[in-house]
Amino acid sequence: MSDTVELLLPESFLHPLFYQNTTTIQFNKQVSYEEGLEKDYFLFDIAATVLTQNEFNAPWINKKDAVTTVLKKWKLQKEIIGEFFKKRDRASAKVPMIRSLSYLICCLNWVNEKPVCSLKNINSMIVCLKYKPINVAERLSFITDNPNHYHSYIQLSQLFEEFEKQFYKIESLKKASPNPQ
Repeated sequence: MSDTVELLLPESFLHPLFYQNTTTIQFNKQVSYEEGLEKDYFLFDIAATVLTQNEFNAPWINKKDAVTTVLKKWKLQKEIIGEFFKKRDRASAKVPMIRSLSYLICCLNWVNEKPVCSLKNINSMIVCLKYKPINVAERLSFITDNPNHYHSYIQLSQLFEEFEKQFYKIESLKKASPNPQ
């Protein structure tokens, strides 16, 4: 029996920034977080619309490992994007900016122990999350509307910085708590 399944892309994930002409994606149930993040946008979250969480390594269940992996990937992307903007190459910066934006959206949901369930009205869904940076919806909206602008890069960098601090604070409080949740 193969660990790879073909998943129909849910309509809720059809967002022009991430998916336009794709109808299916391939998902390997054994894929690592690192490989999955590089393969398709929101791969694990899309898999959760069809598969049960115990059929694969759900990042919102193992959020520490998953988020740590994403933060490492972001730091690499940040350097690449920064180089593009130094050269004033907005066109080349766009794809890694969109990839990094998907990382942030995933992290925001995963740290709140839930998958991304839709990209429709993402800002209103993110506002409802318990753990998130200040004014995240407005800032994400700006980035989404202008993914190849230098100011979007600055906003994304600041959001990741704020998110990372919040994530490690949550993790340290969880360790200090006698009844971790």
